[in-house]
Amino acid sequence: MLRNINKDYSVDTFYYSLSILLERAAYYSLLTPLFMFITAEKPYMASVDAERILTLFMGSFLFSKIAGALLGDLLIGNRRSMFVGGFIQALGAFILFIPSVYGFYAGIFLIVLGNGLFKPNIIATYGKLYLSKQHLLDSGFTIWYLVINIGAALGAFLTGRLGESLGIEAWFIVSGSLMLLSLIPLLKTKEQVFTGSREILSRKGAIPLMLAFLFVGLSAVIFRLAEVQIGELQNTYLDAVTVVLPKSIWDLTRSYLYLLLSSVAVIVWTYRYRNQFFKLLLGFIAAAITFGLLINITAVPANYQLYYLMVSFLFLTISEVYIAPIIHSLLTRYIHPKYLAIAMSLAFLPTKLIVLGFGLFDDQFYDKPKMGLLFGVIVSVLVCLSLIGYMFMDKRNSSANE
Repeated sequence: MLRNINKDYSVDTFYYSLSILLERAAYYSLLTPLFMFITAEKPYMASVDAERILTLFMGSFLFSKIAGALLGDLLIGNRRSMFVGGFIQALGAFILFIPSVYGFYAGIFLIVLGNGLFKPNIIATYGKLYLSKQHLLDSGFTIWYLVINIGAALGAFLTGRLGESLGIEAWFIVSGSLMLLSLIPLLKTKEQVFTGSREILSRKGAIPLMLAFLFVGLSAVIFRLAEVQIGELQNTYLDAVTVVLPKSIWDLTRSYLYLLLSSVAVIVWTYRYRNQFFKLLLGFIAAAITFGLLINITAVPANYQLYYLMVSFLFLTISEVYIAPIIHSLLTRYIHPKYLAIAMSLAFLPTKLIVLGFGLFDDQFYDKPKMGLLFGVIVSVLVCLSLIGYMFMDKRNSSANE
């Protein structure tokens, strides 16, 4: 049905991708200086209060995104929300340069407010580019996640290499400037307007969306489990195993893998469309393999087990490539475009709730890492079985309707 649709990407794909790359660079170039700013002794700020505010700052993005999505979809429009949000976020970064407690509180408030307006509305507007090219949804959102990772790496690189020479406060100016730069590509784009008639949520799309919201939360939990365990094993093996591999290269391995595999996925999925749920199935199979490999790595380092760890890097990265973009692709495909930003913002809610629920058992999983890994295997396998069952029923219903 979708084979005859033009495969060319819109030039707006480039503009939106460049915009989110710069926005992520602005955000991640802000985090380290902000943490250093808070932990440094200042006569006008109580460090305990500042740390509490930082915790609130990190947790409040979820609610600001929901509020920003509601404003964008229902009141002022997605495009206007992006520009207003970008300016507010940049202003917040600039205000942090002011050495006062009022400047600190006002700055982080404006950053949260601006990001809430900007983030869900730009991702929804980006998704609307593919309403008439749904076979490109998966590859389009893979591009999106690819540039997000590049932007985050750029922001971290800039602060890591140049932060000391510029000073903490100066980096707030850099972050605000990057945020303003992220708005320039958006000037070349046009408002994405949907004029067709379509239900907010079709009966056929109800089950896929329920699964998408569930899987986004479960994937966040298993990724967290895997990354914590891989991080601990990585530190252990770098200290105890003799390998000819510089630490700097080891640290960048997963970043390089993600860039490589996601680039391959973009190319393949552009010209060969496959069922979205089949891709999710492959992603959770890769997650199950990741946990299976990690379970077999003992706490006592051995040279041969280093290869298990490296292969687990590979499969965890495959899992991320096959899961994260596809969930946003499903939301774009089945939700009415008028309410897409709201759906994108709400997608983070089950993630937060499931991660918070899982956090109640953090101590048990950290004290007994094998238990956490076994939990990851079980969750991944159960999700795979549910996906197989759904695809089987969907295929049977489609055959019955023909």
